[in-house]
Amino acid sequence: MIYKILNNMDNDINLECERLNNYKIIARDGSQYSRIYHSHIRKCAGTAFNHKFIGNSCNQEIKIIKKIYEDAAKNGGRSFHNGKVFVGWNKNLIESGNYFYAWSHIPMHNLKLPKNTFILTTFRDPIERVISHYKMIYGYYISNIDHPCMRTEGKWLGRDKTIIEFAKNMPKEHLFAQLFHYSSSYSVDEAIERIKTINFVANAENLNSLGYQTLMGILPSISLPSGKIREGSKKIYVKSSERDSLRELLIGEYSFLELLNKQIMVL
Repeated sequence: MIYKILNNMDNDINLECERLNNYKIIARDGSQYSRIYHSHIRKCAGTAFNHKFIGNSCNQEIKIIKKIYEDAAKNGGRSFHNGKVFVGWNKNLIESGNYFYAWSHIPMHNLKLPKNTFILTTFRDPIERVISHYKMIYGYYISNIDHPCMRTEGKWLGRDKTIIEFAKNMPKEHLFAQLFHYSSSYSVDEAIERIKTINFVANAENLNSLGYQTLMGILPSISLPSGKIREGSKKIYVKSSERDSLRELLIGEYSFLELLNKQIMVL
């Protein structure tokens, strides 16, 4: 299999990218899309989703999936494999539409996607999402990993490094990340109206049991195997009293998701 990294400075490769970008993604209902974009809210099982979509181009070969994903981060946000262009995190490239599949954490209120883009997103129980975020940052801390996010997010651990201290130190756009992703003013109504324009909305907890199979039913040409591609990290114990405190801090997110589930069929 041929594998290339697309260099933004190389006009020949860019032209090849443009040539290959005439994708026709046919939905079961006959709708046609030119690309797929994952509106990736942090710690909502999005990386696993990205890996599975990338794997669709390489028979789900783990080493190749990781290579494509990592190279998209290292090489200007774009990589190429088996006639498919993948874009990660690069706003200009995402808005250009020149890709088969793209992903980023950029809030939807800061993006202008081209027409005929199939958009998908996932939500997660707010407490579990914050626990996952804390586990990642605390893991970097105890392992002394100098990840770029630690310069800002490592400070949220505070003095005692507890999950409650972490959550209280999180800026609102991170604590209420799911609502903020769809409304810069934290307007529930605005967020829900924006989410209504998305083609596929699921709960992270249901992806393996229902979500992936449902999505393949919508897009028959896409193969998304169930099960985990990434190895799970060690679980951390969170006391019931800590969960109660987290729920109080996250009551706004719970209210938003409750209303969202009433107005939109979230898998």
